[in-house]
Amino acid sequence: MNILAFFLVIFFGLMSQVMAEPREVPLEEVVVTATRTEVSLSKAPGVVEVLKGEEMELRNIKSLDNALSILSGVYHKSGKGFMETTSSISLRGIPDDKRLLFMWEGLPLNDPYSGSVTYNLLPFEDLDRIEVVKGPFSSVWGGYAMSGVIKCYNKNATKKRI
Repeated sequence: MNILAFFLVIFFGLMSQVMAEPREVPLEEVVVTATRTEVSLSKAPGVVEVLKGEEMELRNIKSLDNALSILSGVYHKSGKGFMETTSSISLRGIPDDKRLLFMWEGLPLNDPYSGSVTYNLLPFEDLDRIEVVKGPFSSVWGGYAMSGVIKCYNKNATKKRI
């Protein structure tokens, strides 16, 4: 009888510890840029890289140029002169940002005439995450997405439905 009582005390003691501990369930990361619908990162039909706000804070990134330059396959080129403010981004070696679709909160920022993007004036402080899809996504996003898509999200963005 003492052995049974001992095992019951041990069993219920261990069960109370297991039940009392809050468990965190890891969720898969969801991206929208690859398919225009929410899909898990592992099932996205392309090479998708996500840079979150927490990671940007840990790395002490203060501008969009620096954030994009740490991603693989993204090349940032800027003028080095005193008055030069032009800069461009290329993905996977395809030159010029006119072959790259740059979106901010779902709105394309490419200039309709030249295709270039003036992303230096965007508010970096409100940036929550950056999704970069590398590869030809013109069939999904249109002609500017020849080399890929860069999509930026704000911290205080709300989900919009049409």
